[in-house]
Amino acid sequence: MLQAFSILKSSVVSFRRSTESCVFYLHYRGTFLLLMFACLLISTRQFAGDKIQCLASHYADVSESLLNAYCWAASTYSVSSAYFKEAGIEVPHPGVGGSEDFSEYTYRNYYQYVHLVLFFQSLLFYFPHLIWKSTDHDYLNLFYDTLKGCKAENSKEGKTIESPLDEASSFIADRWGTHLGYGLLYIACEVMSTVNLMMQSYLLDIFLNGEFLGLGYYYISHYNAERLKDPIRLFPIVTNCYFKKFGASGFVDTIDALCVLPINALNVKIFLFIWVWFSLLMGLSFCSLLHFFLAWFFPWYRVSYLKLKTIIFPSQVDHEFYSRAAVSGNFGDWFVLSCIKSEIDSLEFSRLMEGLWNKLSNLGPETKEP
Repeated sequence: MLQAFSILKSSVVSFRRSTESCVFYLHYRGTFLLLMFACLLISTRQFAGDKIQCLASHYADVSESLLNAYCWAASTYSVSSAYFKEAGIEVPHPGVGGSEDFSEYTYRNYYQYVHLVLFFQSLLFYFPHLIWKSTDHDYLNLFYDTLKGCKAENSKEGKTIESPLDEASSFIADRWGTHLGYGLLYIACEVMSTVNLMMQSYLLDIFLNGEFLGLGYYYISHYNAERLKDPIRLFPIVTNCYFKKFGASGFVDTIDALCVLPINALNVKIFLFIWVWFSLLMGLSFCSLLHFFLAWFFPWYRVSYLKLKTIIFPSQVDHEFYSRAAVSGNFGDWFVLSCIKSEIDSLEFSRLMEGLWNKLSNLGPETKEP
């Protein structure tokens, strides 16, 4: 079992790319690991432990292994009216009983496919990252290579540190105004991640018969109830199963078995955690998209966070030139500058922005073609 979880080690130690926000990282890394971990956990429990154990009357002439295999493959069912009867007196377990109204019968066989659903969901959460990674034209890598290359050459020639930063600022100034498509492409990937989260929540709701979206509210509202403690309707531990066979007289005999699903004790905890995680991630995703859209439409917003941070945490680093450059450029220019800002030293970035602003000021009213 430990060997199965060791394959996630390489994914845990990977780092976030400089062009990706923390929320985007949570989509393709945090959620991917969560769903993959749940998939492996359920798979090892399902294939290494007892998937189902069914109990039939001692008069039933059928083997236990045959009954277990049939009820697992076919389906088990619960009776809705049996949830409101006294367990141990009127019914043996919540949801276990009989009824003449067949509309009260709820058949469930989703537990056979939970590990597959979680596996494919984890791949879909990783898909937007693959798109961004494949379409990212390594602009920042070219910038960093230019900066490092200039530093290496100047260190051999004994020049000052200003020359590499001057060369790097020229690299940005020559491409100023051409980054809008680069920034919009990243926003498209963030939107894709958010839409994927909404779609996966909806598909899980369909998979679980319309009970996933309200799972957390249902659990909280019934937590203190004796008969509905835990969402046992969705994840029943004890269920019924019908098995039909020919009897000794040649007529069809019906065996009503009582089945225990140990896997549902794990399913209920996994899906409750997924519901909480999806809810938190949904809120963070909308906040992240709002942040980028505000930065797109309102240039003053791009430096508002930095100004607020400077007021709370006074710093000797001058961000005046960065503020001017971020406001004067388009959204793509600000996006590139914010990515660079998170990767290099604050003092070097301040000097880089000073050189960039001087070059942009010398350009005059001319603008670059996007």
